[in-house]
Amino acid sequence: MTTGMRCPAALVLALGALGCGGNPASPPARDGAWSFVARSTGAAFLGVSGTSASDVWLAGADDGDGPVVLHCDGRAWERRDTGVTGDLWWVNTLEGGSVFFGGANATVLRYDGAEFGKLDTPGPAAATVFGVWAAAEDDVYAVGSIDGQNGFIWHYDGTAFEALSLDGGLPLAESGETPGLFKVWGSSASDVWVVGANGVVLRGSATDGFSLVHAGGSDTLFTVHARGEQVVMVGGSSSGVLLAAEDGALVDETPAGAPLLQGVSVAADGSVWAVGYGGSVYHGKDGHFSPVDPGLDFTASESLHSVWADPDGGVWAAGGNVLTPALDDGLALHFGAPVPQLTLGD
Repeated sequence: MTTGMRCPAALVLALGALGCGGNPASPPARDGAWSFVARSTGAAFLGVSGTSASDVWLAGADDGDGPVVLHCDGRAWERRDTGVTGDLWWVNTLEGGSVFFGGANATVLRYDGAEFGKLDTPGPAAATVFGVWAAAEDDVYAVGSIDGQNGFIWHYDGTAFEALSLDGGLPLAESGETPGLFKVWGSSASDVWVVGANGVVLRGSATDGFSLVHAGGSDTLFTVHARGEQVVMVGGSSSGVLLAAEDGALVDETPAGAPLLQGVSVAADGSVWAVGYGGSVYHGKDGHFSPVDPGLDFTASESLHSVWADPDGGVWAAGGNVLTPALDDGLALHFGAPVPQLTLGD
């Protein structure tokens, strides 16, 4: 297994400071049930994405046989051999097109429907790509950091990746280095959002450059997601943060009492799903959120790192032991009609 940095410093938190997230008591107001659909003792699941309930991808840490990448076609799960080593932190699917993965060792992978290929990137091996987002096959963004700082944005034009200049747009951390960047998503090809440590929010595009929207404080923003004009982002430190972009400004819509939040997804109906520490799940719309009880057991060390609302009304979440460098005990859960189940490492 590839060694080195497995978890950004911002993720290595004192769990005692968070307390036990628990499972709040309000069920989702819709048909269906929650269930665990995938587990892996050797690797946490870090990203989930897809195009439909019959095309779902999970990306995860390296369990010694390479990064765990699973695909579900609605009938069964299948592990896919990527041909690389090291943890994969994120996955993003294009409708009818490629699947992109980002991870350790400056890795960006593209699955073209038949095979995986590693794209050449401009970063050193110490760079970790924590987030990828593709507006098109020839318009792909990758963001990340080197040892938890020195954040970067790379852009792929279909031929090669280029490191974008931030033009002093990132404030310096106490270390004197720029803070790490963790996720990227666009409301359109010309309106791309990037979030990271120290409350950093950037907005722009490879064509127009990126400008600083927000920075400051100890909260890390882990994930951003958009659908149309709707943009939401989550993070936190000892407690959770949920921000919505409205008219270019950020509005705090954090649910009361929310613990650290790590994943967020805007559903087709405009509602928002947010997940995080202790298996916490929140659901709401227009700034009004309620806790959701999946009715499943989580340990105090487990956190849901990502969530994806599929176009058929289902919800998928992935995580495990993601708040320590171990990155193991992966779990994925699903809300909706029954789907196949898989366990690795028994």
